[in-house]
Amino acid sequence: MSPDSAWQKLSLPPVLADDEIHVLRASLEWPDVGMAALERVLTEEERARAERYHFKKDRDRFVVARGMLRYLLGHYLKCSPAEVRFFYSQYGKPSLAWPDLPAFQFNLSHSHSLVLYAFTIGRQLGIDIERVRQDIDVPGIARHTFSEAERKVLASVTAESKVDVFFDCWTRKEAYVKARGEGMHFGLSSFDVSLHPQDAPALLRVKDNDEEASRWSFRSLNPHPGYKACLAAEGHTWRLKCWHLDEADSGFLF
Repeated sequence: MSPDSAWQKLSLPPVLADDEIHVLRASLEWPDVGMAALERVLTEEERARAERYHFKKDRDRFVVARGMLRYLLGHYLKCSPAEVRFFYSQYGKPSLAWPDLPAFQFNLSHSHSLVLYAFTIGRQLGIDIERVRQDIDVPGIARHTFSEAERKVLASVTAESKVDVFFDCWTRKEAYVKARGEGMHFGLSSFDVSLHPQDAPALLRVKDNDEEASRWSFRSLNPHPGYKACLAAEGHTWRLKCWHLDEADSGFLF
């Protein structure tokens, strides 16, 4: 399957091989009847977090994102979704709180009405999705978060391409720092990613670490018109499989 392959409809439970990465796309906007099944598997702490959202739309999106993650992990781990327990690193990256499953890795990202989940075995990975917005302060944000080399590339592209190039860069950088598990604590300007529109996504350089870039591979994802997304993972020999999961076709999870 090519890195930018079309998203297949998921109608049967996926089986994760050791050399695969699975990425699943789902909508965060579900009908109330589906919401009940998702909310049922949340912990008390997760329900409390949901209730802290001021707007119902944001609350519901949190419930869908977290509830669906639990159902998917329950499928892969062959356990009840409610039994899944998470551990959070000092920088907030979630992992499974089961020491006998250290090789199973996952990550997720959501933006507006879409969420992406990534699952693999034996490698660190990070995923990021962003809704493309035309009103964003591209020069201002790039000045504080992009490296000098990236800012030069951004300045060289056409005005019509700047927003797309900005979000390509942003999702690549976010996916990488999420894979490392350090989030914004790892300076976004301390490494370079590929940025020319004709170049494949890649980690080019990490400050003070000449060998780091060769450890990682990136894939651009096309989750939906108006969105950008990127997957970063250790190694270069894994295979990518992408699915979209619709509420009407998710019965095998529940």
